[in-house]
Amino acid sequence: MWAWIVAGVLIVHGLLHALGIATTFGGAQVDGMSGAPTLSVGAAERGFASLWAVALIGLVAAGLAVPFHQDWWRPMAAAAALVSMISIAVWWADARFGALVNIVVIALVLAAPPIPGCRADPNEGAQSCASVYGWVAP
Repeated sequence: MWAWIVAGVLIVHGLLHALGIATTFGGAQVDGMSGAPTLSVGAAERGFASLWAVALIGLVAAGLAVPFHQDWWRPMAAAAALVSMISIAVWWADARFGALVNIVVIALVLAAPPIPGCRADPNEGAQSCASVYGWVAP
């Protein structure tokens, strides 16, 4: 059950980054959002705005990995949350509440139970995650 909750948080939070993309690149008007950066980044605005897409892809990928018992979801979610925080810092007035969700994401990464039967090194007497779930080629 925890896997689906974690997956839902990651995927929904990831998809919400589309608002940053839409307001910056698409000129979309969203109630309560100006679309203007809070920090003056000048010509680098589009580069920083691209980080919304990086965070979106990373969080959605991590969210999809959790219910499929992919142990790489943790570093992917943590990295995507960090990228998200950079974007949030630039668009603080519009995106400050996303910082709270990123804190939740980091807490989930740290607190989520390990995937059963998985070990980082299959030579330590336990099967690797891939072999436990049948993902190893014969």
